[in-house]
Amino acid sequence: MSYPWQAVAGVKNGYARTREESLVNRFVLCFLLAAAGGRDDSMTEYCFSFLGSQFDEEYFRLLGSEDVKAWDFIHREAAGLRMALPAGTDVQMVGIANRFPVSGDFEITAKYTILKCDSVDQGYGAGPGIYIKTLSSGENTAVLSRLNRPAEESIYNAYFATLRRDGTRQHQPMFTETSSASGSLRLVRNGETLEYSVAEEESKEFRLIRQLRLDAEDVAVVRVGVDKGGSEAAVEVLWEELTIRMRPPTKSFVPWGPLLVVVLFLIGSTCVLFSRRLRERILRPADIDTS
Repeated sequence: MSYPWQAVAGVKNGYARTREESLVNRFVLCFLLAAAGGRDDSMTEYCFSFLGSQFDEEYFRLLGSEDVKAWDFIHREAAGLRMALPAGTDVQMVGIANRFPVSGDFEITAKYTILKCDSVDQGYGAGPGIYIKTLSSGENTAVLSRLNRPAEESIYNAYFATLRRDGTRQHQPMFTETSSASGSLRLVRNGETLEYSVAEEESKEFRLIRQLRLDAEDVAVVRVGVDKGGSEAAVEVLWEELTIRMRPPTKSFVPWGPLLVVVLFLIGSTCVLFSRRLRERILRPADIDTS
């Protein structure tokens, strides 16, 4: 036999289950919102055009090998920043490096055109490249370059180096063939992953050529320049623009402050529901003897 109180209790129990499901949904939603609010996705962007003889010494310093006067080999011109290393000189490298801090996740993109690069008969390759070094104990170094190598080989070199425990340096080059003499080079760090990508000629489509693990330490140096790579070749490169984008690093973290609020809310709501159910049982009529 069914009694009115049983029907009412069924409705109440159904309502309680709905409330429980609702609380769980609210808890999940609140936690996701707290987690989303705990991450800082603000982007810092530096965009530098070298067209029209532009060069900002507030943001960049010059670098050169053999204690040279870098301005003897770097020229501000209407078409961009031209770096020229003639044949027969002992100067192996010139470039520009950041004066501003680079940290967190980043995207570094530089657009270049090779105006001249002689055949190379020795060394590891001559041409333009982006160089970074982190502040890690291993002095991790990454370079993405477009090089002419011995035997008429034209390649991209996605290079990585780190210090071994014995203090020697471990070199890890990776070559990808190309016939392009202009385009863009890009290094991207997301969390602890570093990506090397290239775009050829005027293309905006970047092609990933290497991916590896890189520590999340701040970057000590970002250098854009040309390198003769131990050869006697003449190298001349025009840089048109450089873009550096940064944001706080991607991390797996728990937003403890917001999470504590959500947990306290869940505990309080659960106590209310428990009290409601306990009161329903106490007030429920005794079983009726129908014999």
